[in-house]
Amino acid sequence: MSNDWTSIILNVCIEFDIPISHLHEIISDPKVMPMIRGYAFEYTAIDRLRNILPAPDWQIEKPRMNAQNGTNDVDIVVRHQSVQKSIRIECKLAKKGSFSLESRRFSFPSAQVKCMRSRTLGEGIIPSRAKDLGVAEEYLKGHADNYMCHEFDFVLSSLSNAFFETDETTLNYYWDASPAEQEFLKLCGLSDEATPKQISDDYFLMAPATELSSKSLGLKCPRKKCTKPNDCIFIPNYPIVNFSATSGNPLSPWFRLETVEKAFSKFLDSD
Repeated sequence: MSNDWTSIILNVCIEFDIPISHLHEIISDPKVMPMIRGYAFEYTAIDRLRNILPAPDWQIEKPRMNAQNGTNDVDIVVRHQSVQKSIRIECKLAKKGSFSLESRRFSFPSAQVKCMRSRTLGEGIIPSRAKDLGVAEEYLKGHADNYMCHEFDFVLSSLSNAFFETDETTLNYYWDASPAEQEFLKLCGLSDEATPKQISDDYFLMAPATELSSKSLGLKCPRKKCTKPNDCIFIPNYPIVNFSATSGNPLSPWFRLETVEKAFSKFLDSD
């Protein structure tokens, strides 16, 4: 097979009986595009991490796993060669259309990250998963689509998706950053007319997973079936990212990806 990407795509379509003449409609369908964008983001994240973390000190891998069997699907594994310790990263896009310059809850810019399981845990898998996670089955049942904060080490996101909306007629995604939001993006070091591609390349966010649980955030768990609402170590479905209105930088526990080596080194030292 040729290394040319068009030939590779053509061969994949032939092998899996995908009509190449309808490929654009297939991948842009509202049912398909979110899944493709979410998975593609993992590879974009790998490229960015490899550009930031110096080789050969850091090794970055994308494990191939079968999430159908209920095991935790790790998106990216980063390993420091000298200490031989690994860091597990979960990649999650920002919630579509969630950016707000000022909301009723916050007087500063904010967005949400869609941080939930892609597959809700079924009744049959909960007993074994509860045992693996070291929690009671009833506690896990109340959080079947939530992640526990110890299932991975960091959450990695991008601000880009927070500026997309859905056209109610065509159901297609479209970029919808207002002039005021573009001014905010300029604070973030982006161009005067920031594009989705530029944000996807230049504005990545990370946070330690343990600092995103309801307990760490000082929040009461909103789940009615949660058996530990005031001491819950599950991550809410949509953890919030707050930003400085003067610098555009995310506020703790979130940070820009550019400082990731320092954060990873601190994490490995404390492990």
